[in-house]
Amino acid sequence: MDRGTMNPEPHRRDTLDVLLFIGSLLIFFLCLLGAGVFILIAGFAGVAGNGAQASAGWGMAATLSLLGALALPASYHSFRALEGRPARAPRPGVAIPIAWIVAFVLLLWVGGRIESDAPLTAALRAGLHFLTAAAPVAAAASLALRGGPELSWKRVWGHVLSGIWISPLLALILEALTALPLLLLLFAQIWTGLNGRGVLETLTPGQGVTQELLQAGAEEIARQPWILALGLGYVTLFIAIIEEATKSISIWPLLRRRPSPQAAFVGGALAGAGYGWFEALFLAQPGADWSAVMLARAGASMMHMVTAGITCMGVARAAQARRAGPAVRAFLSAIALHALWNAAALGFGLGVWVDQTPEFLAGRPWGKTVEFTSAAVLLGLTLAALIALARLPKAAPPEAGEVPTLEGEEQS
Repeated sequence: MDRGTMNPEPHRRDTLDVLLFIGSLLIFFLCLLGAGVFILIAGFAGVAGNGAQASAGWGMAATLSLLGALALPASYHSFRALEGRPARAPRPGVAIPIAWIVAFVLLLWVGGRIESDAPLTAALRAGLHFLTAAAPVAAAASLALRGGPELSWKRVWGHVLSGIWISPLLALILEALTALPLLLLLFAQIWTGLNGRGVLETLTPGQGVTQELLQAGAEEIARQPWILALGLGYVTLFIAIIEEATKSISIWPLLRRRPSPQAAFVGGALAGAGYGWFEALFLAQPGADWSAVMLARAGASMMHMVTAGITCMGVARAAQARRAGPAVRAFLSAIALHALWNAAALGFGLGVWVDQTPEFLAGRPWGKTVEFTSAAVLLGLTLAALIALARLPKAAPPEAGEVPTLEGEEQS
């Protein structure tokens, strides 16, 4: 008798499945705990008659509850994997991204008509904001999943949660640590040039920051252009380096499974989607200028997706080739695209500011030029990102020794 058929080999549980299951449940319960704390804050603020604080508390409670709910699909699919059940893969049809785009337009239309004092609860406004931030990244992610190799639902949600929780936290810590010395240096230089004691005398309780003080600060920066160059270099380039490095974290634990470059691109794009989604959640709630802000954030989220996908694709190619060249080239390409986006966004904001706000700069002819040129660059990058998300994940024949994605997940 063949005893092997009577005693089948038990299912071997993967460490990553265990970590995803525990981590997603931890995220869920911590978000619920945080939501409960904000509900208490909102309740006490309402009793005390502080309507603004109560509204903010209800809004944060709703946002944390929705973020916690996002962890449940990862818990479910990782639990299926731990039980040894076969992996499932999404394969969205063409109607899915179209539906998300239509939903995004409708949500923008609704949110743009909500005044800041509209009789809607803060929780409903937070929910509208949450869905509007989600719609463009869901549409772009559907495009990438539709054309790329099959990734299981477990891996999809693992990448997204990595982009929402791990990468932004690491990026925030690194950016804060590196920004502090730079801010102190810039403040010291400007303060010295403006005569700090005189500034303190100017900032009387009834006067505050005057137009003359703003003009003096601008003139001081103009006399020391290296200050402006250093600040712009940090915002455009150094932040891009930090964020692209942290977004690539989602692919590193999977390199032992030898993912194809196309699968790595899709995984990185999903992590970038989570990153862009997380950033968009902390913008202003629905109101007067909300639609324009969320429309701009949609483009930024797609750029996060493409640059993260490029970096992860390069890392996968480097792992296959056993040399760092592909990863370095991809990382530099992602940094260049990210830095160009940051520079264009700063240029657009500067053009609007020069054209509208300070009297001592209003009417300068270059304000409009910078504004429209930057807007054109941002629009072009957004369209290029959409095309890249649809075309780059196209599956190619597997290389020698490469493990198909779903089989690799089940065999790990």
